[in-house]
Amino acid sequence: MCVVLGIIAAAGVVLFAPRRFDGKATVLARPNAQSGSSIAGRMTGLGELLGGAAGLASLTGSSIETELQMLRSRALAGQLVDSLQLQISVRKPSGIAPLSLVASSNLAGAFAPRRYTFERGPDGRYSASRAGRTFVLRPGQTDSVDVGTITLRESGLPERFAVTIRDREDAVTRVTKRLSATKAGGDIARIVYRGDDSGTAAAGANALVKYYLDRRKTTDRGTNQRRVEYVSAQLDSTRKELTRTERELRQYQEASGVLDAEIAGEVQLEAVAVLRKSLTELQVDEGAIKQLLAQADSGRITSRDLAAYPVFMRGSSVSPLANQLSDLEAQRIRLTERRTEQDPEVKSLDATLRGVQANIMAMA
Repeated sequence: MCVVLGIIAAAGVVLFAPRRFDGKATVLARPNAQSGSSIAGRMTGLGELLGGAAGLASLTGSSIETELQMLRSRALAGQLVDSLQLQISVRKPSGIAPLSLVASSNLAGAFAPRRYTFERGPDGRYSASRAGRTFVLRPGQTDSVDVGTITLRESGLPERFAVTIRDREDAVTRVTKRLSATKAGGDIARIVYRGDDSGTAAAGANALVKYYLDRRKTTDRGTNQRRVEYVSAQLDSTRKELTRTERELRQYQEASGVLDAEIAGEVQLEAVAVLRKSLTELQVDEGAIKQLLAQADSGRITSRDLAAYPVFMRGSSVSPLANQLSDLEAQRIRLTERRTEQDPEVKSLDATLRGVQANIMAMA
């Protein structure tokens, strides 16, 4: 008897329970202090020289929990709602994404969820009645319902469809309940979005990653700008302090009569030479880093390009990976002298090379 009841219950779940579609994605949610380790390490050294390393280090604090909270935020959920038309849920036919029916919508204000059933008439227009009112939607054109305006797709529409329309806040709340962002391991975040259809589920997970990376890029640029402002302020105050010290030294030498112009001139000349050398090195480093960042922004950077900028990787964890990449390439060259490209050991080395290159790109 229990077996029969179990079979009946399972059949009921399969036949009547709503289908569940999970879109999954992973993203490197590295905190800002890690993502900028190469630059931050060099700037911290400058901060120690200027006596302000503690203030500089405070600009780089973060944690992966902050990144996970950003992924779960209502701000990102709102972007999903707007881009995927998630204020509209398709009830029938099931398994159809709102974007396959609706090209755009403008549903402003707060209102309770409302259901509409649209049927195509002989003239190709869709009509629905609700609360004694009739609403007509024409494919490819913007038409009104009682909560806003909707623009249907021009083609590919079913003969009949039923939808539920929610206000934006309810739609955002619904998305946040269907969205999870957890730590998969290390600095990797695992994102799962449950949609009403397979297309929306996959698009939701991918879109969330895109919006997160867009915001992360903006945040990182803002943090770097604050670092530049901090160092600029330290340089300005240090320059004033040096000027004051030089003036006091000159006054002391003039008052005491202890002044050897030849020795003083030689010391100043050596100091100028050292400063000029340091300035030249810094200008070369600055040009290299600007070129590397320009390649990164244009999407043309490769792991081999990164290995060509040792000054950028100085003091970072990218340097061991670059050395490992060179060693693996040397091993492959020696191995291909005796083996073919299809040899299992050659293929294994190729897979390892790709993994190291991917790690270098992710860390950079």
